[in-house]
Amino acid sequence: MRPKPVFKSEERDEFDGVETSPPASDPRAVRFEVGGQEFAILSLPAECPTFPVELTDAERSVVMLVLGGASNAQVARRRGTSPRTIANQLAGIFEKLGVHSRSELAARCAGEAHRAHAVTGGKG
Repeated sequence: MRPKPVFKSEERDEFDGVETSPPASDPRAVRFEVGGQEFAILSLPAECPTFPVELTDAERSVVMLVLGGASNAQVARRRGTSPRTIANQLAGIFEKLGVHSRSELAARCAGEAHRAHAVTGGKG
């Protein structure tokens, strides 16, 4: 059984049967049960990613969906293309940014946000 998220906001978006919400400004929790054991996932707010300047608008769109947890198939449906096209786009993005995984991509974008925050002194 898929866990049912607990949302602070009533704004929801159907994303291939998976409910998503805008980035949370407050912590949120999801509780679910599997095999008689109860689990909880705590989600903490994070800075909005800042995308490296090397990326095109289309690549930024793909990265945003991927950072939101979407699979290649979900991104493809959202963008009206094939999962293979998304895989190729991600390979190009990875090569452009010198990363090798989605987690490295997230870290790179978080690092960009951190650098932007340091340069602006937290303004903007």
